[in-house]
Amino acid sequence: MSKSGTVPAVVKKPMTFGQTREICSALVHAMPITIDFDQAEKLVKEKREWQRRVGNFLIGATDDAVNIGNDLEWWEQYYLDQHQRRIDLNKLTVPTLPTGRFRQPTLLVVDPNLSLDQIYRVNEVAFPCFRYTKNLDQAVTINQPRPESVYALWTEGAVEPSEEYSNLSPDQLDQRGLIYSTIGERMLLEALHHQKIEGGHLDLINVTITSSRYSDGRAVGAAWDGRQFKVGWWLRDGANPNGRTREVVLNS
Repeated sequence: MSKSGTVPAVVKKPMTFGQTREICSALVHAMPITIDFDQAEKLVKEKREWQRRVGNFLIGATDDAVNIGNDLEWWEQYYLDQHQRRIDLNKLTVPTLPTGRFRQPTLLVVDPNLSLDQIYRVNEVAFPCFRYTKNLDQAVTINQPRPESVYALWTEGAVEPSEEYSNLSPDQLDQRGLIYSTIGERMLLEALHHQKIEGGHLDLINVTITSSRYSDGRAVGAAWDGRQFKVGWWLRDGANPNGRTREVVLNS
């Protein structure tokens, strides 16, 4: 697949200084006065994302304007810099992004030849991490089926997973036949978010229940516990509002 992305619109006539001032003033007045200190800190850390969304709104763009080319280049560089691996993007097919499926659609490129511990160790260098077991590859014995070669997927990249799948146990998620993130994909998502959002993290309040399972049947979960990125566990029949998941869209 070629690294094609969105094409900037041709500006026929630049806006005037007065128009710029009016738009900036309107944006300032749109700022809610109820934002507290912690919310403001979060907005500062995630400014690139909301700047993109505001920009898309102002020019009438939608999620279809996600620049796939830039995303693919980021993943190509990630694998080269962090894992010393070259991935062939020319053979990669990016699945169609369903309209309105995700609040913050995020593209992951996954190399299945990387072990879980390899992904974890790279994250561990970038930010504090904790894992329930010393060897994820030995402990995690079940994962949802995935392609055997490098593949791309869309998933929910918002800080907190959608409430749509909250209060459902791992067994209930599986009974629904939901295709959702493996622990390997969740760790890659953390790496992407941390670098692109300038040190930010996911699951500050909730826990992402993944489709990966330990040998005893417990689900593998992941979250930021305030101090570190934690790869832990979740009971198979455990249903809790804070236990959520991140659906993925793959090529069929």
